[in-house]
Amino acid sequence: MLNARYVLPQALVARSWRFLADRGSHGHEGMLLWAGRATRGAATISRLVIPAQTAIRTAAGVCVAMEMEAQRAMPQSLRAGEEYFIRVHSHPCKAFHSDADDANLVLSHNGAISIVVPNFCHNVPTDLTACAVFEYRIGHGWRELDLKERGARFTIV
Repeated sequence: MLNARYVLPQALVARSWRFLADRGSHGHEGMLLWAGRATRGAATISRLVIPAQTAIRTAAGVCVAMEMEAQRAMPQSLRAGEEYFIRVHSHPCKAFHSDADDANLVLSHNGAISIVVPNFCHNVPTDLTACAVFEYRIGHGWRELDLKERGARFTIV
């Protein structure tokens, strides 16, 4: 859904941040997905899914890869009426979409959201202001949402 609005439960965001911070405490990026239900241009996120993933460390830096089996199992992980809307992952320092992030299309539907959390999610507020948030448009790639657009489209309750 392009230009969708999202309702995010505070408890779900907090659980997500704890997972990412735990991965970060070991020097690893982490990745998770937010699923929920859509109604008339809005999505209510109700569940976080943590797929099997491998932390990779090279001389060039760190990244996280999702296991092929986990990618194939993604549809079966959904409950009736649910969809995946948002991919959330951490970076060791700055929040930005790297070339690897651009190529790693775990979610690739029109309107997919990618949230990048900085500093391995240590001391990062859950209001998304410190994060980089991107929306995917088929044929155009990822577009970063500015703070104003994030504020209009994401509500944490």
